[in-house]
Amino acid sequence: MKPSLIVLGVFMLSLSGFNASASDNRGAAHSQSPCFAALAESIRRHTPGSTRLSPGYAEATFQVRPGGRVSVVAAAGSTPEHAALIHWIIASSRGPKNCSEHLLHQSLTLH
Repeated sequence: MKPSLIVLGVFMLSLSGFNASASDNRGAAHSQSPCFAALAESIRRHTPGSTRLSPGYAEATFQVRPGGRVSVVAAAGSTPEHAALIHWIIASSRGPKNCSEHLLHQSLTLH
């Protein structure tokens, strides 16, 4: 099963965990567009404009639960501090109450 990708602004949320065909996945992702847009906005609001960290990257896999609650499954980065930053960003974010359950992936590049 190939994951679907949703691109929202500068954030790319990668969806996985659908049990339907690829065409059904696009329909399921489209029906959740308001949820993903609100979640991406929440992630943007929690992402600092600058940090004292060196340039690097971080990525997190997280679960959006029904009702918009978010739980981080895994976080990694070029340093433990980068991983901790994305963990904090994602854990602080929320989707709206109309979200259904999805497994998502978020990457972050620090310059």
